[in-house]
Amino acid sequence: KIEQDLQLSAKKVLDKKGMDLSHYTDRESASVLLAFQIKTLTDAAKGNTILRVVPSRWPSDTDQWHAPWDIIENGHGSPETAKIFGQWQKIALAWQHSNGQDWKLAIRELQQSIKEQEPSASDWRFPLEGTYNILQPFEASLFLYGGAFLLCIGFFLSGSRIFYKGTILFLGLGGALHLLGIAARILILMRPPVSTLYESLIFVSLVCVALGVTIERRTQQGAGLLTASIAALFLGLMAQSLSGPSDTMQVLTAVLNTQFWLATHVLCITFGYGWCVIAGVMAHFILIGTALNRLVGESLQRLIKILGNTALLALLFTSVGTILGGIWADQSWGRFWGWDPKENGALLIVLWLVWLIHGKLAGQIPLLYWLAGLAYLNVVVALAWIGVNLLGVGLHSYGFTDGLFWGLGLFSLFETILIGGLIWIHSQKHGRLLRHAP
Repeated sequence: KIEQDLQLSAKKVLDKKGMDLSHYTDRESASVLLAFQIKTLTDAAKGNTILRVVPSRWPSDTDQWHAPWDIIENGHGSPETAKIFGQWQKIALAWQHSNGQDWKLAIRELQQSIKEQEPSASDWRFPLEGTYNILQPFEASLFLYGGAFLLCIGFFLSGSRIFYKGTILFLGLGGALHLLGIAARILILMRPPVSTLYESLIFVSLVCVALGVTIERRTQQGAGLLTASIAALFLGLMAQSLSGPSDTMQVLTAVLNTQFWLATHVLCITFGYGWCVIAGVMAHFILIGTALNRLVGESLQRLIKILGNTALLALLFTSVGTILGGIWADQSWGRFWGWDPKENGALLIVLWLVWLIHGKLAGQIPLLYWLAGLAYLNVVVALAWIGVNLLGVGLHSYGFTDGLFWGLGLFSLFETILIGGLIWIHSQKHGRLLRHAP
């Protein structure tokens, strides 16, 4: 309240006596020091929305809570917010003085005030979010997926069933933790599981685990387990690189906060991404296994057949998801298709799968190049899913980021070299893949 008068007073002292503090009286020194401290706090706090602990009292943003400095800067103060400020002050003082009794009392008073001001903030979601933040289920599942991957490699190298059972155990525990984490986010946010780029990564990685385990039940030879562990580990690491120290439970813009379309279009297209990733990793497995002479005969035929079905399901989900996205766009923006980068990316995946599937059915694409094309599907999906966000344009603004540019570029280059090398090896030593298709 006195900031403006204080700054004017400090300016007069500086103009009159300069920067030499020895010329100041005690009162002038205290006044200038206080003005400097308040100015430092204000500058540091501009735009600071980290501590969003105050419910909104304004109709324009009823879903968004505010940080204390955000309240002050935007003039959103009220008797209710002043009461909450006072209670947070009591909490801070009790902490500083290690007073457990006052701490608990101040916490109870704050909780009561929040319940009075925000009736929709139910009691059970607060402790659930606290437990979620303590357990960090996605980080824990990531370690389990890493262990599953190492055990699966051990199984392929040694053939020991102990490694096989260990892979199933680690993958199952990781998947269970992963599922609990997503369920907790759904309950806390009260919305479908995918609405941001981060959430799409953690959701698709769980889809990959489920699909890999399903494939393994049919093959019983480790291919599904290896595919699931690789996909979940890779996507989980990408998700962690996006989360950082920031809050991943953001309030959505109005056009995106549509429960029906989040539960239909978004889930459908992300399921399609999951099928695509599994198809791409399986194609890698087949190409590498045959190049090493470790995958032949009936096992090879079975995996190729499963891969074909996986590609068909990937096409189904991505096509339906793209169409549903057009309907949502028509309802929200008044046009079904606008050649937006994200729309173009979804179409690119569909066209790539259509080309590969129909080319193989028509006998125009040999088996080797069909496998290579499905392996390269991972690059196509990465460009459509993440790469278009690097352009920084378009109406689909839920995931714009430029921090993945070099990672995406190196991944695409690595895949190009790896798949090109596998084609060359097969062309030189395993020409039968060029001639025979199941």
